Amino acid sequence: MKITSFLLIFIISMLTVFSQSKNTLIYADNPITIIIFENNENITITSIDSTTISGVFTNLIINKVPYIRVTYNNNSIETFLFLSNDTVCFLYKANNQKPYVSGFSNSLYNRGEFIFDRPSNIRASSSLVENRLEHSPEKINQNIEEAWAEGVPGYGINEKLYINPPMHCTGLYISIGFISFERPFLYEENSRPKKISVSVENKFSIIIELEDTPNYQTITFPQAINTIDTMTIEILDVYQGTKYQDTCINNILYDTIDISESIINGYNNEVSTMNNYNESSDVINNHDVENSKLKNNINLLPEKQNNNIFNIKKYYLWLILFLVIISIYIIIKLKSKRN
Repeated sequence: MKITSFLLIFIISMLTVFSQSKNTLIYADNPITIIIFENNENITITSIDSTTISGVFTNLIINKVPYIRVTYNNNSIETFLFLSNDTVCFLYKANNQKPYVSGFSNSLYNRGEFIFDRPSNIRASSSLVENRLEHSPEKINQNIEEAWAEGVPGYGINEKLYINPPMHCTGLYISIGFISFERPFLYEENSRPKKISVSVENKFSIIIELEDTPNYQTITFPQAINTIDTMTIEILDVYQGTKYQDTCINNILYDTIDISESIINGYNNEVSTMNNYNESSDVINNHDVENSKLKNNINLLPEKQNNNIFNIKKYYLWLILFLVIISIYIIIKLKSKRN
């Protein structure tokens, strides 16, 4: 009887976790920071100092810039600027350029991938200088209130970034525009890249159509590239600013694959196949880029994620296994009573 009770309790617990995970999205990073969204309304934040706060959040979009307003359990209210997609997440407080917390989804690590926020080297064909302040490519980082802005007359068509990425780089997460917590109108007042080309000599050249959002957008490469490769990002078209022509890029993150994981998972075979990729420039809509599940509208977060922190298939297997065990146990008990 004790065994049966234990098994039933275990199954109930598994089903409870399973039901909770369906509408749960978790981002985590080192040192320990955790951001948990549940049922598209509840949020729990554990910051770098191990402080944990919980509450209910609502979505705000101001001049296309996403925010969340959190009502904590003590009824206090706080607003965060919120840049994300299904893989990365950054929360910013008022009057602070640096992220308050940031994290990456578990699906990233399940794929044996890691995010780098700085390349080996980055330079630009031009940079805007205003009042002795240069909006250089070094401004492409996790901080808001600063960005790279091209420095030629007009909208910067054909201006370029030249980047030597981290090792085994398989893609990018790009956040466009000039982003400010207190002045969200600057996003629409400045221009943003609408169409870009991403190319590496003798490897690939692709064209990406970006959505008009500061949220991170995923670009997956046809094959992995390394530090010795020079990647060129060229502006082909822009969303024109309502006040300024300057075209801005807020941040670029670099998706890399662990080489040991790539060997185990046969990634090198995939890369070998991809080497036959047609180098003619193909127009790739960002919604169709492989592994891209971008949420350009924050109101979609985080309902029914495909990359849950738990693997749904595993739950079905465990459930079936334990149901079989219980059935066998009951049959044995019934046979022993008959005897």
